[in-house]
Amino acid sequence: MVAPDVGGIGEVVDNGEDGYLIETRDPRAFAEKCFLLYENKQLRWRMARAAREKIVESFSVENMAAQYHELYLSVVNKKTGLKNSKISHRERRERRERLNPPHKNVEKYFLDTDYTDCTD
Repeated sequence: MVAPDVGGIGEVVDNGEDGYLIETRDPRAFAEKCFLLYENKQLRWRMARAAREKIVESFSVENMAAQYHELYLSVVNKKTGLKNSKISHRERRERRERLNPPHKNVEKYFLDTDYTDCTD
């Protein structure tokens, strides 16, 4: 992959490991990196494997669901003042009653979902 180093792209692409980041509006650098990958099959395949491995590992359904779950719990914990994310069903119910969120279905999904059973 050859991509401009803008926005969040630099957070996904490790320059030289699973792709190349180039300065924006630098067609020469873009062409050079594209040509390098075109000419070097071994490098191209190594970077492709590294990119796929990172995406599967970092952005799987299980990992993304767990990250959203942790984010949601941190917001709930901040609002309630509780620090422990391992809470009982009774404590969850009390939090729901105390917070009275406008989107009860979203809260129920994140608080009551067991993410260990998620599949791709």
